[in-house]
This record gives sequence, C-alpha cells and structure tokens, in this order.
Amino acid sequence: MPTTFYTLGVKQIVQETPETVSLLFEIPPSLKETFRYREGQYLTLRKQIDGEEIRRSYSFSSSPLEQDLKITIKQVPNGRMSTYINQELKEGDTLEVMPPMGRFYSDSFPVEGKSYFLFAGGSGITPLFSIAKTVLHANPLNAVWLLYGNQNEDATIFREELQALEQEFGSRFAVQHVLGQVSGETPFQLEPWPGIMDESIIHRFLNRHRPQHLHKEYFVCGPTPMMKAVERILQEKYVPKKTVHLEYFVSNAEANADTIKGKRARLTAHLPDQTVDTWIPEGQTVLDALLNDGYDIPFSCRSGNCATCLGKCHPDQVKMRTNMTLEDDEVAQGMVLTCQAVPVTDAIEIDYTQYNPY
Repeated sequence: MPTTFYTLGVKQIVQETPETVSLLFEIPPSLKETFRYREGQYLTLRKQIDGEEIRRSYSFSSSPLEQDLKITIKQVPNGRMSTYINQELKEGDTLEVMPPMGRFYSDSFPVEGKSYFLFAGGSGITPLFSIAKTVLHANPLNAVWLLYGNQNEDATIFREELQALEQEFGSRFAVQHVLGQVSGETPFQLEPWPGIMDESIIHRFLNRHRPQHLHKEYFVCGPTPMMKAVERILQEKYVPKKTVHLEYFVSNAEANADTIKGKRARLTAHLPDQTVDTWIPEGQTVLDALLNDGYDIPFSCRSGNCATCLGKCHPDQVKMRTNMTLEDDEVAQGMVLTCQAVPVTDAIEIDYTQYNPY
C-alpha cells in the first residue's frame, strides 16, 4: 500500500494540443524499480496550490517498453492541478509523485496473440495509447483496433503518433477517428466518421473490425455516456465481463453523497504500521474520518475512480456512494473504496494491509 511521495524533476514538457501537455520525468537510478509500471497505470501527483494540498491522478501515455516515463494531462474547467500543469509548470520544476498504481491493463498475453479493441473519448486516449504501444510490441501476432472520438482535429491528442503506429504496424493496427466537427481538409490518412461515439458508431466499428484471434480484450476510457454505450453493446453481444476493462475519469460521488449519508460508527482500521480505533461521524467516509484524525492513508481522486484508497471490509458493514473501479466479485470478497465507503452498522473494521493489486 504505497503512501510515500517522491520528488521528481520535470525533464520535458510536450505540448500535445492547445489544452493538453505531456510530462516526462527525471527518474534517479535509485528509484527506477520504485517507478516500474504497467501499461495503462497512472501516477498520483501532489502539489500545494493556493495553500491547499491538491492530489490528482494522471495516466501514463508512455509504454513500459520505452525509456522515458510520460503522463499526459488535459486542462479541464476549474481543474486546479491540470491548470497549474498546463499554465505554470516549467521544465526543471519538481512535483511530488506517488509510485505507479492502477489495474487498467491486460492480465494475459497468449503466445498465439490476442485482438484488442480500444474505445477512447478525448483525453481517455492516454492510457489506451500506452496499452496499444505495449501490446503491439509485445507480440507480433497481436492486433489492435482503436475507435477514438474528439470534438475536432485540433483536440485530437497523439494524432501524428497514431498515424505513425498505423504505418509501422500495418494490418495489425487501425484507428477509426470520430469527430464532432469535420473540416473540409483533414490530416487523417483515413477519413474520420462525423458525429459522436453513440451506439450506431460503436456498432459500425465492431462490424467493420472482426476479431482475428480466439482471445479478445476490450478497454474503454472516456466520457461516461460513451463508456456506458460501449459497455451496453458488449453486454448485448455476450462479451465476457472479465474481458472488458473500464477506466473512468469522472464519477457521480457528489450526487450520491446526499442520498447515502451513512451513520456514526466505531472504526477499527488496520494500517501497515499500526491498528487504530476511532469514530466516523455521520455523513463522513472511512477515508475522511482517518485523514481528519491525522492518519497517513493513501488516496488520490476521492471520487471512486482510481482505487488508491483500497481496503478490505465485511460487505455488510459499509455502503459505497459510487464505485467505478471494482467488479461485483471483488466487492463480494470485501474490497472497498474507502473514499466512498460510509458505515451502515454501529461498528466497522477496515484492513488496509490485505490488498495491493498494483
């Protein structure tokens, strides 16, 4: 359960689009192993901004097979960390960074190859770009089909890099762009489809690109409506749930806070270095209660997206306001996002030492 932040220097800042930059970090030799990562994982950054500690998670756009470690950040409205990174951060500056985390990657690499279907919307391309590069280089039999939606050409992150991958891997890699606004002249080698990534577009894409292998895997990252549409269509096609991976960048945690308040409860928390007993006030999550008492608990998004705050608890003791990460069988086993967990019994017990799926 990593909680330590390390100070890393920003080696290079790459302007990907007018609203998006990539950061390349300087990793000292002593931290090479600490920052070893899997394709599709993320880094949690910590920064004091206007006197307040801000933590945000950003996905790798680099592949573990590449020399440089790179994450990509799109500036979002009222996003304090993303605005700071895009507008103020300079090469040579430092950031506090937690070691890699996340579970958005493939669990198996069969020698006979696999067909990967990737669905990206906007900045959701970031972890999928990492995955695509990794699996294409990992096995010459793998094939990757990418459906990628954006508002317009200028907003398309990694446009040239994706074209280069198509040229490098030929029939093993294909990108279908979807643009809300299509100009008369397009730099894309293949004509983009106009519109948004709705069910008709998704069906069209899946009908065009048939699996080439017995083994198939699906990765989805982007706006929630798009992700729900992909998930729904794959369910209709009886795609096994275990082969579908979802990575949400937003959640509905705030909307659910009023309806799932929880109750005041006694909390026993097993941390890596101690066991603590405290109280959770009504309306607070497990994570908030422990942080307010001064305990060093790992967290990042606080919205149920990243699983940095993962713990184990009896399923009947807590209820999560939202869950964008854990599968049903994992919840049944007691895995819980403590940033979303509120007590529903008078006493609960949380173990932060049992799960470390990173």
